[in-house]
Amino acid sequence: MSAENPQLQRNEECRMTVRGYLAERNTVAQTAATIQRRLRTEHDFTLDEVKSACAFLEGLEHVSKHFSPDGVSAHYKITSEGVLARERSLV
Repeated sequence: MSAENPQLQRNEECRMTVRGYLAERNTVAQTAATIQRRLRTEHDFTLDEVKSACAFLEGLEHVSKHFSPDGVSAHYKITSEGVLARERSLV
């Protein structure tokens, strides 16, 4: 990744951080707002960045999107592919 484009690095960091967070909590689906709030202590990702990361990871099939019973809130949950990708990135 190019050191010349800090936004690309930030996007990648956000995606990997979100994936790691969801992998550590793999039994629970969470909203992007909840994920952003929990990461806030160590990262300053915006809600839009977290939503974008979730959408990107969904495209890779690393997370799945579920809707609340009322169909309003999107919740994200790590998939087995996402857990495996996370584990392989730690090696």
